[in-house]
Amino acid sequence: MRGTDPHRFGICFGAFLIACATIMLPNPGLVVRRANRLADAACRALGGVTRGAIAFPDAAPTFWCGVRGLPKNVQRGVVLIFMIASGASLLFQPTLV
Repeated sequence: MRGTDPHRFGICFGAFLIACATIMLPNPGLVVRRANRLADAACRALGGVTRGAIAFPDAAPTFWCGVRGLPKNVQRGVVLIFMIASGASLLFQPTLV
């Protein structure tokens, strides 16, 4: 990730979110029925990457919860736990200075 331009990454990720919202907005019943642990882990990894690259960690888990069709209260719980865990992981991260 060191060779990646964060501005370009942010623009690409924003375009991805806009495209997904454009698809999901007219189709609110469109959900992923067969999700597995690998897909969940990939979503968490993407959240970790976006935390470091563009300081936007909760977009991927929030979108993934919506695509899976989880109720709003479950979505809030999942994203809250993700934010607490990813924020706490920063306490144990070695400094690069």
